[in-house]
Amino acid sequence: VKFQALCPGVMRTGFFEDPYFKKMDFAAQLPERVWLDVDYVVTESLKALKGRKVVCIPGGFYWWMCALVNHPWHLWRTGYGLRARRRSLPQGAFGLVERDQPPVSADFQKDLALMKSVVVTGVSTGIGRAATIMLVRQGFRVFGTVRKVEDAADLQAECGDAFTPVVCNVRDDASVREAAKTVEAHLAGQTLWGLVNNAGVALVGPLMHVPLQDVRNQMDVNITGLLSVTQAFLPLLGARLNRSADTIPGRIVNVSSISGVIALPMFGAYAASKYAVEAISRSLRTEIAWYDIPVIVIEPGPIESPIWSKMIDPELYQNTDYERMARVTEAELRRTNEGEALPVVKASEAIFHALSDKKPKERYIVNKHPLGRSILTRWIPEKWVDGLLRKRFLKMGIPSSDAKSR
Repeated sequence: VKFQALCPGVMRTGFFEDPYFKKMDFAAQLPERVWLDVDYVVTESLKALKGRKVVCIPGGFYWWMCALVNHPWHLWRTGYGLRARRRSLPQGAFGLVERDQPPVSADFQKDLALMKSVVVTGVSTGIGRAATIMLVRQGFRVFGTVRKVEDAADLQAECGDAFTPVVCNVRDDASVREAAKTVEAHLAGQTLWGLVNNAGVALVGPLMHVPLQDVRNQMDVNITGLLSVTQAFLPLLGARLNRSADTIPGRIVNVSSISGVIALPMFGAYAASKYAVEAISRSLRTEIAWYDIPVIVIEPGPIESPIWSKMIDPELYQNTDYERMARVTEAELRRTNEGEALPVVKASEAIFHALSDKKPKERYIVNKHPLGRSILTRWIPEKWVDGLLRKRFLKMGIPSSDAKSR
């Protein structure tokens, strides 16, 4: 079975006959060379299918544009430009940017008015909980979203007044807006220092049989929920051009995953949501550049977390060709969590650095083998990677008698 991601540019179709585009006079604003004919796109797609190319980008203009934008040199240069803009912020004592100076109160843990305020979504367990504890210990004031107040009782006892639980269901826009109003009332006119979009669910299973309702729930939480929270809290982060000159904008930290840069077998639905997080982060970084609000991505590999035990239910795939693979995947996830996964504190440290570094990176990679990750995702041809994954998948998932015959 062949798969292809067809990524055309602007095509001459009825799509741009929509009144919205006509009102913008969209077609007249684009030069002739960027337009593609439908017949040409279809022809290029069929040619790519014959060559087993997974990603097809018709048109030399678009191909070169994507190649240049994704080139490591360009990514470094873009990051340098963002860091250079941050160096233009007002300087404080010892050369520190004003927003990076610690609170001056001798007892800052009790002086909430002088503490940097951060919103962290999904703090009940895992990375969100660990990050909240670390940030509080480092002198931050944390507003953590939970679905029920009871979920934050232990966290409240451990963190004290520096932690404020906020009831919020990221799938409910009204709940998100209400949470933003609650935080705004506590800030009393101050700017929010940071927003950490951590809330998420993980679903593992074969795309041929994975329950669609579970997929929709995952997309609602991991993608739409993240965007809903971001929209609601951006004004509190200083996203307005008419803000006062002494207002220091906040930061957005999106927790992605290694699955956001490479999609493994059985992880297709989860990877799709994390690829979307990567796309949102990259686009948003450009769109809000004039507010000087950096968008930072945390990319964890395997991290110790209760989420591993909830990722797959092998019983859902009984009496299918993927039953054995589902059980093997469950065992692999358990083994990874018990032995190969990094301590959750490593992800917490990355979030802390993203919020406190004078010149934050665009991406913080939390992985046992960062060099291997870079080689696998950037330098090895995609066809080779797919071949390696296919061989491993067949070896693990097909009964031995069938595997020998193949």
